[in-house]
Amino acid sequence: NDYSVMFDLIRAIAKVRGRTGFSLGDVQKAIMLGVDVIMGEIIRSCKPEESQECFEAIRKLVEVMNWSHLGLGDAFSDVIQKEFTAGTLVALSAAQTDFEEEGIIRKSLDECCRILGYERGAVLLRYRTEFSSTMPLNTADDEALFRAIGAKVIKTGEAVNLEPAEPKARKTRQVALRTAVGLPIMARGKILGALLLGSPVQKTMSQHEMDFAKAVTSQIGLACENARLLKDAKHRGDKFKGEYEELFTILSQLGAFVYVSDMDNYSIIAANRFIEDAFGKDLIGKKCYERLQNNPEGPCSFCTNRYLLKDGVPTGPYTWKNRNPVTGNWYQCIDRAIHWPDGKIVRMEVAFDVTELETARAKLEEARRMLELFNDLLVHDVSNYAGVARSYLELLRDAPETAQKNREDMIRTALGQMRRIEELIDSVSKLNRAQTLGQSAMDVRDLASILEEVVADQRDAPASSAVEIRTEYARGVHFVRLGEFGRDIFLNLLSNAVKYGEGKPVTISISDSTLQRRPAWKVSFTDQGKGIPPEKRLQLFRRFERLDSLSKLKGIGLGLTLVRSLTDIYGGEVLVEDRVVGDYAQGTVISVTFPKA
Repeated sequence: NDYSVMFDLIRAIAKVRGRTGFSLGDVQKAIMLGVDVIMGEIIRSCKPEESQECFEAIRKLVEVMNWSHLGLGDAFSDVIQKEFTAGTLVALSAAQTDFEEEGIIRKSLDECCRILGYERGAVLLRYRTEFSSTMPLNTADDEALFRAIGAKVIKTGEAVNLEPAEPKARKTRQVALRTAVGLPIMARGKILGALLLGSPVQKTMSQHEMDFAKAVTSQIGLACENARLLKDAKHRGDKFKGEYEELFTILSQLGAFVYVSDMDNYSIIAANRFIEDAFGKDLIGKKCYERLQNNPEGPCSFCTNRYLLKDGVPTGPYTWKNRNPVTGNWYQCIDRAIHWPDGKIVRMEVAFDVTELETARAKLEEARRMLELFNDLLVHDVSNYAGVARSYLELLRDAPETAQKNREDMIRTALGQMRRIEELIDSVSKLNRAQTLGQSAMDVRDLASILEEVVADQRDAPASSAVEIRTEYARGVHFVRLGEFGRDIFLNLLSNAVKYGEGKPVTISISDSTLQRRPAWKVSFTDQGKGIPPEKRLQLFRRFERLDSLSKLKGIGLGLTLVRSLTDIYGGEVLVEDRVVGDYAQGTVISVTFPKA
């Protein structure tokens, strides 16, 4: 019941990691080893009448697992070591309200409280005496505490994390803050104010959350500064309608893409320096969809022109997000229709680069998904497999007179359950390492060579040695970029096709394809089994969902999840189709597509 020793061990591991720099994967393996030992002790010592106590012990173990992975996760150093060139996703979403500073602050505060789970919050700017924006502050003590923390943050420029003493009993139902955090809001080296977050319950901000909050607050400052520049630009535009060069000079200081295009023929009329640096100095007169989106076929299907006018009158700004195919970066775009000096209504777009924050948010979300996966493994699959193995071993212990053949079957079954646990842990370990490396350790590989190895391994497996595996591809012509676990993608797909193919031939083929308008190779695995109904295909790649209703064969439950995750990490795509179009019962084709190297 006391896990303080394990917490101390994890802290010690963290300190060693800080000094020696060994990988996060090594830390997680050490933690999982400790968890595995404790889990085994819990299961072995649990008596039938102690099922509730056993459940509570497992729950506490899962909490330790959660804490350890949040506490030891990679910091978003690339996020906090440099400022973005423009406002963040959360701050810039407020810019659709005419770029007003108050709207930016309010939306940023709401979003930050929602993401990090704080019920109360405020923004204090150094040039104002009152809070610029607040979430509910229920007591005067709460407001005083926020003011004190805000003043300290603004004075020192450092984050402050306070846990006030136990509040005195109150006659009202209002609950005072138990935890409060203050972070500096900065822009271009200046301290503009403080972001203050509070909770009426005891709460500890993890390193992931702290790094994320620092990145957001840094960009709130930039967004506020940019809001003032944009407001100034709008004022100048209203006052000096013919002086659009001055407007673009101001907009060029934002570090954002700004251009103006004709809403009828899509020709670019004006562009600021930043967009010219990225797409070329000869943009004027060119079609926006050709030069900015690399789309020679015509206007983009997502063009916002239709949202900017109503009955020929500008409707105000329209905000949207897009990943540009030319730069590969994510942009928060703000489009609006404006009057050009010649009297024509044109479209102006301001696009802020939010790639770093998108990456940070994706990492945070992936860390949460991995924790959910660990929880599921510990509470469900690992416990189930270990429980079956324990039951057979107890039978062997308690019934020594069991016939030799039955004893061998029991031992074989118990060992099979332990192998399932090993396979689960191996799959999670591979997925974790692949996510850590991303696309930084990918090499050019010959698909045919990989598939030959996979086919040879599958043919050596006793359960599939009688299944005919047909190959339809040539060697030395199909090259793609894959990471170290690319082979596992194909091995899982082939194993799945053999397992559910009803013993009939399985065909592997490679064909030409495209992926996001890029030339690609498509590897298809075709079986002749009972097929997959269209309504069940979305379940295929979800964790721990098996199509048991279609077959009595049981899968590990993580294989296709590993396929989807690894394919996404390596920049590919997974597709499920019927072998015979329109008749799913004739078999299934599962294919993966990767860009050509």
